[in-house]
Amino acid sequence: MRAIQFTVPALPGFLWIEWSRAVSIEANSLSRRKYLFGSTTSLAMAMQQERRNRARPNLILFFPDQLRAESIGCYGHPLVRTPNIDRLAGSGVRFSYCQSPYPVCTAARCGLLTGWPPHVHGHRTVYHLLHRDEPNLFRYLKSAGYDVYWFGKNDVLTHDCFPDSVTEWADLATGPEWDVKDRPWAPGHPHYYSFLFTEGKDRRQYPDYARVKAAIDVLSKRDSDRPFCIFLATFFPHPPYAGPKGFHNMYRPEQVPGLRPPDIAGKPELYRAIRRSRRLDKLSERDFRTINAVYLGMISYAD
Repeated sequence: MRAIQFTVPALPGFLWIEWSRAVSIEANSLSRRKYLFGSTTSLAMAMQQERRNRARPNLILFFPDQLRAESIGCYGHPLVRTPNIDRLAGSGVRFSYCQSPYPVCTAARCGLLTGWPPHVHGHRTVYHLLHRDEPNLFRYLKSAGYDVYWFGKNDVLTHDCFPDSVTEWADLATGPEWDVKDRPWAPGHPHYYSFLFTEGKDRRQYPDYARVKAAIDVLSKRDSDRPFCIFLATFFPHPPYAGPKGFHNMYRPEQVPGLRPPDIAGKPELYRAIRRSRRLDKLSERDFRTINAVYLGMISYAD
């Protein structure tokens, strides 16, 4: 009786099968030639798969919500502090003319995962998610041998897509992304979007902190040769405008660069209608500067 070890190919990757002391195979059940041929073939296939794994890059898709490129340091903002994003841009490729296919998050993310303009299959709102019969980047990655980790909210896939598309999913949000007590104004009130939201909690108490930590744990504790993709769908700097402690008041309103005028020539009437319906036309220049200052602090927290 002797112990042997070999591999069995299993699409799309390899299924590793190991026999140790717990399982023994009689040597007489395999001829020496067949055993050597099988072992050599399995070893060659394993080495080939290992080379393929090394050639396939690991992917991290970091997706802060409502983040404008012009409000990041590496895109030229003179005030905001985003050292980590800036360092990432400095060591890689930064696109200057990349356009989102849609202004609504769900439709834009559907475009990302399918390669289609959102209107091709009717993805025009936050309620039209991707279904199993549609293209899906994550499903393709998983079927090609990737482990796909998803940490954050879901506004792109229907739930029946997850088993085929995602290896592990965790939203890590046990409640609202912000404190209810920090929302004293109802929609339509002139201060609903303004600076009267108070400073938030400790930065470690937000779901985004747990999401990023989960991604870091994958990087530091992972013990596998399989390539991986991490989709990190965070909340900040999405409104309401209230930053964590240390970030809410990081920037002063008077420091904020000049803002765009409220009525930009040539824009559709819809723009003005939105301003009136949300009573944004009642806010002062100081209000808008304060909103922008808090927004920049939320971006620094995301960074």
